[in-house]
Amino acid sequence: MIPKTYRILDGCWNCDHVFVHYEYDEGASFYCTYDGKKRPLCGSVAMEEDIGGYLRGVGVEIEDKKYDTEYTKLLDSWYKWSESHEVNESGICDNHIKSQENGTRNGKN
Repeated sequence: MIPKTYRILDGCWNCDHVFVHYEYDEGASFYCTYDGKKRPLCGSVAMEEDIGGYLRGVGVEIEDKKYDTEYTKLLDSWYKWSESHEVNESGICDNHIKSQENGTRNGKN
C-alpha cells in the first residue's frame, strides 16, 4: 500500500522553462531555457527539427556546395547551446515554474 504522505517532487522534469529533446532511438534529454536565449534547431527527426529538412526547406539541397558547411554550422550551434543548457530531470532551481503539461513541454524558446 502507498503511504498517504506519498507525493511527486517538482524538478526540471515538470518545469515550464525546460525543453525536452528526444529522438526515435534515444531517451529524453532536458535543457533549461530560463536565460531566454533563442534555442537553435536540435536536429531531431522525431521532433521535426532535422537540419537536412530545414536546409531543403530554405532551398539548400544536398548537391549544393554549401550544404555541408551550413549543416555543420547549424549542428555545431546546437551542440554549443546544449552544452551550457543541459540539466538533470530531477534537478531544480529557484526559478522553477511548474508546467501544466507535466514534463512534455518544450520550453518557451
